Amino acid sequence: MSNYDEMNQALKEQKDFFIKNGAPSIELRIDRLQRLKSLIMDNRYDFVDALNADFGNRSKNVSMLSDVYGIMPAINLAIKNVKKWNKVEKKSSNFPFGLLGAKSYVKYEPLGTVGMISPWNFQ
Repeated sequence: MSNYDEMNQALKEQKDFFIKNGAPSIELRIDRLQRLKSLIMDNRYDFVDALNADFGNRSKNVSMLSDVYGIMPAINLAIKNVKKWNKVEKKSSNFPFGLLGAKSYVKYEPLGTVGMISPWNFQ
């Protein structure tokens, strides 16, 4: 199986899981973000060593700064704001439905899965 086929298979499995189980709860999303943060910090030296092996003679301090500590603010921001980002937003109902007691709102939630492939050429 080629890398392309493996990536497509992984994405298909993620899509199938999302369709079957729906969007994860806010609590589960926060837990996953906290576990991601712990995983990165617990393995930061291994990540830096792997980056150095891939790139040759890359500064370990640069790798630690850009590839480990550089992503922590984004994870912390998501943990802090995920509840607010998913808060139900009340809207007025169109005439005449508002007169009939209709309630309208926008509920933000994940729409599915995304496969991202991004080249990165920093040394």
